[in-house]
Amino acid sequence: MKLYEISTAATTARAVIFTAGHYVIDVTTVLMLTEATFREASQVGVVAPLLNGVWFWLLDRAWTHWHNLREDRLLLETQVVDAPS
Repeated sequence: MKLYEISTAATTARAVIFTAGHYVIDVTTVLMLTEATFREASQVGVVAPLLNGVWFWLLDRAWTHWHNLREDRLLLETQVVDAPS
């Protein structure tokens, strides 16, 4: 399995966990602050977590990509320095 595939799976797992937690927080907040039913709170609480989950996934992918490029560059620099003359 390639590092990119592992990173994508990890990013997706983090985004799903983040989105689920955000959904629970939103529904709980709507229930506590309004007189909404659970169904109404669930409907209200679904939009922001989904949008934030996508945004989190994009940010995490960008960071992972940048980090992998940085690690590759450092590895190449180390190999050049350690190369026999």
